Amino acid sequence: MPITPLPTPPTRSDPASFAARGDAFLAALPTFQAEANALETNVNAKELSAVSAAVTAIAKASEAAASAVDATNNGAAQVVLAAEQVALATGRADAAAASAVTAITAPGTSATSTTSLSIAIDVKALTIQPGKALVVGMSVKIAATASPTNWMFGDVTAYDSGTGALTVNVTVIQGAGTFAAWTVSLSAPGLAPSAAAAVFNYQNFGGF
Repeated sequence: MPITPLPTPPTRSDPASFAARGDAFLAALPTFQAEANALETNVNAKELSAVSAAVTAIAKASEAAASAVDATNNGAAQVVLAAEQVALATGRADAAAASAVTAITAPGTSATSTTSLSIAIDVKALTIQPGKALVVGMSVKIAATASPTNWMFGDVTAYDSGTGALTVNVTVIQGAGTFAAWTVSLSAPGLAPSAAAAVFNYQNFGGF
């Protein structure tokens, strides 16, 4: 199912519209969360289905191979027929295995990156896997893979699904340091560990 784009988030550079934008942004989060969860569930279901198909096809290939062995006692014609069955089943197994790989790498909301970045509130550019289901306005968490307590949080401002080039406007951080192994995952401002900091900034700039 498609994900409804989030409204323009509030920014400290525009205090006059901060409260109105903040209210609209927070009001849209429940719908965003539900749609994001539904998308992730759909991707996982397709992945499991493809893997199951691969397992079934491989089992059929094994059965066909066993039939080929038995057919050697029934003449050359039976051997040829069994060989054709093996080839057909093997082709199906290969196709199913390819489908499984496609499902695993299909558009989703989780990714990894080896771009070297320093944790800071700034606009960050990194490269992730192409073909992910990320759109402008989504909120993501960029966590150091080896030490996930070091992370950055912000909104996607650009993503090229063909190259994997991703740009995130980081607004909240935890920890410090420079890392070259990151895990990128979908997050929601009201649900992320940075919620308290986000509310604090909102109150300081005219919210509530």
